[in-house]
Amino acid sequence: MRKISTLLVAIMAAVSFSMSAGSGIFLRGGMNSWKADAAWEFQATSTTGVYTIENVSFGGAFKVADATWSTACNWGGSSLQVGNPCNLVSGGANLNLADVYDFSKITFTLKSDGTATLLMVGTKHVAGAITKVYVIGNITSWDFNDTTGVLNQTAANSGIFENTLTLPSSVSTDPAGLSYWRIYEQLGQVGCWGPAEKDSVNTTSGTLVKAETDDAISTTAGTYKFSFNINTGDFTLTPQSGVATIANDNVKVVASTNEINIYGATKNIAVYNIAGVLVSRNQASVSCAPGVYIVKANGKTQKVLVR
Repeated sequence: MRKISTLLVAIMAAVSFSMSAGSGIFLRGGMNSWKADAAWEFQATSTTGVYTIENVSFGGAFKVADATWSTACNWGGSSLQVGNPCNLVSGGANLNLADVYDFSKITFTLKSDGTATLLMVGTKHVAGAITKVYVIGNITSWDFNDTTGVLNQTAANSGIFENTLTLPSSVSTDPAGLSYWRIYEQLGQVGCWGPAEKDSVNTTSGTLVKAETDDAISTTAGTYKFSFNINTGDFTLTPQSGVATIANDNVKVVASTNEINIYGATKNIAVYNIAGVLVSRNQASVSCAPGVYIVKANGKTQKVLVR
C-alpha cells in the first residue's frame, strides 16, 4: 500500500495537481489544435484524483495530457464509448469521436493504483446537412480550425465540393515541393477522409477513405481546383494558371501553359525550378516545362505553378 501511495503522490506532483493553480490536465485534440488551452483544462473536485470538464462540445481525435506531454500524464486508448467509463492507456493512441457531441460532464479519474479512466456524458450534436468540407494540412499549418481550405458544395445534396486552393510546400527548401493534406467534414478534426495507404508521391486524383488516420495525400505545391465527392471519396486536383504580384513592388508574375511572364521588372530577374536550379536570368518571358518555379525580381520572391 505504501508503494502505491508513493506512486500516486509522484504522478500528481509530476503533472502539478493543485486546487489553486488548476489541475494541469487538459483535453488536447483537433478541437483546440492539440494545445494546452485553459478553456479545456480539467478542474479539481472535492474527491482526490477526480477532475472534470463541463458543458463542452467537440468531436474528432484527442488525448488527456498535461502541458508538456510528459510520460506521467499522456493518456489515450481505443475503447471509447460515450456514457461508459473508458480505461485509459498511458502513452496510448489517440481517442476518437466520429461525431460531434454535446457533453454535460467529462470526468477524468486517476486511481490509487496509477491507472486512469475517462467518463464522457453527453448526446450526439444535432447538425444540419454538410454544405462545406475542409482541406487541412500544410495549407492551414495543420490548424484543424482554420477555414483557409474550405470546399463548398456545388449544389444542394450533390455531394460534390469544390474550390480553388493554393497548396504550399511542406518545407520551403523541400526539393520535392510536396504539400500534405487531408479532408475533414467539420473543423476540429471531425470526419476525416484520408488515403487508404501511405502516400509519398505527387497525387492529384484518387479515392479517399473515411477513417481517422495519421497519413496524408501528398501533392506538388501549387494552385489547384479541388473537386471532392463525399458519396464515393473520389477527388481530383486540376492545376490552375498562377497569377501573382510580388509584394511591395509593381511587378506581376503570370504563369500559364509552358510559360512564365514577368511584367514591370526591367532588371534583376531570375527564375529557378523547385530544386533551386537556375532556369533563366533577366528574361521577362520564359518558356518552361510544367511544374513549380521560383521567380525573383527586384529583390522579391514568388512561387508559381506552370501547367
